[in-house]
Amino acid sequence: AFMMRKISYSLYILALVITIIIFGAGVLIGQMYSNNVKSDIGNQLDYLSARTDSLQVLLLLSQQPSENLCGFYEKQAGLLGEQTADLGYKLGILEKNNDAQLIELKKLYFEKEIRDYLILSKIKSLCKKDFNLILYFYSNKNCPNCIKQGEELTKLKQSNPVKNLIYSLDYDSDSLSILAMKANYEITSTPSIVVNEKVYSGLNSFEQLK
Repeated sequence: AFMMRKISYSLYILALVITIIIFGAGVLIGQMYSNNVKSDIGNQLDYLSARTDSLQVLLLLSQQPSENLCGFYEKQAGLLGEQTADLGYKLGILEKNNDAQLIELKKLYFEKEIRDYLILSKIKSLCKKDFNLILYFYSNKNCPNCIKQGEELTKLKQSNPVKNLIYSLDYDSDSLSILAMKANYEITSTPSIVVNEKVYSGLNSFEQLK
């Protein structure tokens, strides 16, 4: 009986050691994956920011663009928008790992979104394009309607992905760009939406927005 008890204790210890090793390996792999994703996001932000700068310069040079140039602007802005949305998805995956590096990446991402929004506003004005520019101010703190509002905006986006261009901004971020946009549109609560310069406060359904 003593021998069996000794063997049992040994098995328990071995099982505990294996569990710790597996757990440690899992944490390490998760950390490596998180770091790789953050590095990838940083590289993509640098690339897209350079593309955005180029598009802004072209817009400054063209106060009365031709139809062909307007088509070029719209196509390039659309590509940038798709790539920016992809970055947003990656940041969403890491949302719970709210470390200092991720917070800074989110700030850069929000600034990139706002620059896209301003560029498309310029294209819409210069080229007389008929698409909807939408800013969505959300909060991860004390905003019970923000999840529902996000779902309603997803429906709106899916109803016409080309026409409805949505940019989600974290109301609680201390990004200077977001603070400026909040001041410009007098945003004081969440959820709040700006559709083609018109502000809608509180929860708005897909039916109300379409």
